[in-house]
Amino acid sequence: MFVVKWYAALLILGTIFYPLTSLLFKKFSDRGWIFSKIFAFSVTGLTTWYLSSLKILKYSVLNCYIVIGLFLILNIIIYLKNKDARLDKEKIKNILISENIFLVIFIVFAYIRSFSPTVDFSTEKFMNYAFLNQLFNSEYMPANDMWFSGFTINYYYFGQYIASFLTKVSFSRIQEGFNLAVITVNTFTFIGPLIIGYNLGKYLINNEDNNWLAKKIPCIISLLSAVAVSLGGTLLYPINRIEFNKTGEQYYYWDDTRYIGYRPETNDKTINEIVPYSNMVGDLHAHHIDTMFVFFTLAMLLKLLLEDKKSSNVQRLLSFNIITLGLVLGIQKMTNYWDFPIYLVVIGITLIFNNFTKYKFNRKNVIITMIQLFEIVLIEELVTLPFSLNFHISATKVLPTNITSPFYKLAILWGLQTLCVALHIVYLLIKFIRQKTKKKFFTQLFDYISNINKTDLFIFIIGCCAVGLIIIPEIVYVKDIYADEYKRANTMYKLCYQADIMFDIAASYILVNLIYKNKNKIIKILCSLLLLAFMTTFGYGIYAIGYTTNNFNRENTYSLDDVEGYLRSYYPDEYNVVQWIKKNIDRNEVILEKATGSYNLSGYISVFTGNPNVLAWHGHEWIWRANADYGVPPEEDIRWKDTHALYSYSNVKRMKEVLDKYNVSYVYVSEEQEYIHHFQSFLLYFQEPL
Repeated sequence: MFVVKWYAALLILGTIFYPLTSLLFKKFSDRGWIFSKIFAFSVTGLTTWYLSSLKILKYSVLNCYIVIGLFLILNIIIYLKNKDARLDKEKIKNILISENIFLVIFIVFAYIRSFSPTVDFSTEKFMNYAFLNQLFNSEYMPANDMWFSGFTINYYYFGQYIASFLTKVSFSRIQEGFNLAVITVNTFTFIGPLIIGYNLGKYLINNEDNNWLAKKIPCIISLLSAVAVSLGGTLLYPINRIEFNKTGEQYYYWDDTRYIGYRPETNDKTINEIVPYSNMVGDLHAHHIDTMFVFFTLAMLLKLLLEDKKSSNVQRLLSFNIITLGLVLGIQKMTNYWDFPIYLVVIGITLIFNNFTKYKFNRKNVIITMIQLFEIVLIEELVTLPFSLNFHISATKVLPTNITSPFYKLAILWGLQTLCVALHIVYLLIKFIRQKTKKKFFTQLFDYISNINKTDLFIFIIGCCAVGLIIIPEIVYVKDIYADEYKRANTMYKLCYQADIMFDIAASYILVNLIYKNKNKIIKILCSLLLLAFMTTFGYGIYAIGYTTNNFNRENTYSLDDVEGYLRSYYPDEYNVVQWIKKNIDRNEVILEKATGSYNLSGYISVFTGNPNVLAWHGHEWIWRANADYGVPPEEDIRWKDTHALYSYSNVKRMKEVLDKYNVSYVYVSEEQEYIHHFQSFLLYFQEPL
C-alpha cells in the first residue's frame, strides 16, 4: 500500500507541475512529462526548505501541502492562459507512453529492492538513513547532526532532504521512505536517459527520412541510452568475467569499481563507481540522488540548443531557461557538491555554443553570454545561501598528482567511449572539410557550426566534457583527509561517475548515427563492432541484479519497510535496545554510545532512533569537519578523548563533568562486564538514572 501512496504522490506532483514544465520542454515529445516530476519535488521541496531555513515555516506535512497548493494555483493560471500548456490527443498519447514506462520500471526496481531492503553498515547506509531520520523529524533546517550533538549536519544533504520531503507528502513512514526514495532514483536512471535519447533520435532524423528504419532510430537511441546508463558497465565487465572464469575465482560485481590500483595492487588505489553499481547497492548517497537533477540539467541543455532564437536581448537575459538552470545548479550544489563545478562548466560551454550558433560571434554576444552565466551563478548563490552559511567545506586544495593510471587500464575503462567521441569529432570535421566555399576559414567554420545539427552539437559538448573529466584526475586531485595510496580516489570517483553518464548517452547516439547515416562501409562495420562491444557491457547490470537477488529466489524477499532487518537478524539485543528507546525515551535526549571508526555498528542507536550521540563514525565526522590542514577537528578530538576516557574514569566527579558538558541524558553500556560494573558504581554514587 505504501508503494502505491508514494507513486501516487509522484504522479500528482508531476501532474500539478506539467503546465509549467511543458513551457520549458516545448520541443520534447512528451513536453517534459517525466521531468515534471523532478521539477515538481525540486521546486516545492526547495521552497519549503528555504522557508524552514529562514525559520518562517515549520517543516511539517501541512506546510508542505500549503507550498504545493500555491504552486498548484500558479500552474492552473498558466494552463488557462497559455495555449501551449494545454493537452491534446498527441500530447496525451506521448504522456501515457512515458508514464507507463515509468510505472513499469518503478515496479521492476521495487521488486529488485525487496530482496535487500535492510540498512547495514557495510556502505554508508547508516549515515544516509540517519540523515533521512534527522531531516524528516526536524522542524527547521538545517537538521542536527545525529553523530555530533549540539551541531548541525555539515554535509551536502539536500538529496536526503528531498527524500524526506517525498516521505512526508506521500504520508509514508521513515522506514518506507528510505527504500522508496532509492527506487525512485533508480527509476530515473533509466527513464531520464530514455527520454533524452528519444529526443536526440527524433531531432537527428528530424522528419528528413520516412522509411521504417528512420522511424525506429529515436526508439533505438533511447533504449540504448537507458540500458547503458542504468545497467551498463565498462569493458572491464566482460574482461573480468573471462578472467575470473579462467582462474576459477568467484566474480563479484563490485570488482569492477576497484580496478586502478588493484589486481595487481599498487600504491594508487582509486574508485571508478558507475550508476548500475549504485543502483544495486541501494544506498541513498549524495552522488546517486543527484543523478535525477543531472538528467534534468542535461535535458534542459538539449532543449536550449533545440529551441528557436529569442526575438530580443531582453528575452535572452530574462529567460526562464536561465532561471531554471540557476535553480537546478543550486540544488545540485546542495545535493552533491562535486557536481556543482562539473555542471557549471557543462552549462557554460553549452551557453557559449548556443549563443554563437544562433547569433553572431561578436562582442555583444560575448557580453550577453557572460551576463547569462553571471545570472545563473547569482541565482544559484541565492538559492543556496542558507545552506552555504551553515556549511564548512573541508576539501578546498587542488594539487598536482605525482602518479598516473596505467594507459591500458584507462583504455579498458573508458577507451570504447572515448573512441566513439573521437569518431564523432572526425565525422563532424569531415563534413566541414567537404563543404565547398570560397569564404575565409573562420567565416566558413562559424557558418558550419551555426548550421550543424543541434543534436550533433549536444553530443559533441557532453562527449568532450566526459573525456575532460577522465583526464583531470590524471593531472590534479582535490586533497581531503585520505592520503598516500588513496589520495586521488575520491576525485576519480566523483568525476568519472559523471563522465560515465555522459559517455553512455553520447556513445548510444554516436554509434547509431554513424551506422545509419554514414555511407562508408568500413565505418559502418567498425561502428557495428563497437556497438556489439558496447552492448556486452550491459551484462554488468544484469549480473549484479542476479547476484543481489540470488537469481530471484523468492524466499529472500522482504517488505520494503524492513530497514531494521539486518539489525534484527545479526544483532538481536541491539535491535531490542532500539525498540525500547523508541517507546521510552524522547528523541531529543542525548544518548552516549562509545565512538569508534566508520563502517561498523558504532552509532546505531542514533541511526535508528534519531537520538543524538556525542560522537560516532569518527572518520566521517573528520571528513565533514576537517581543519585547514585536513587534520582532526579540535572539537572532535576533544569529544573522542572525553567519551573514551568516560569508560575508564575512576573519578566519578570527572565522569559527571563530561556528561554535563555534552548534556548527556543516557549512557549506553554494552555487555562488556567491566563497563557495566564501572557504571553501576557511578549510578550508585548519584542515586539517579542518567
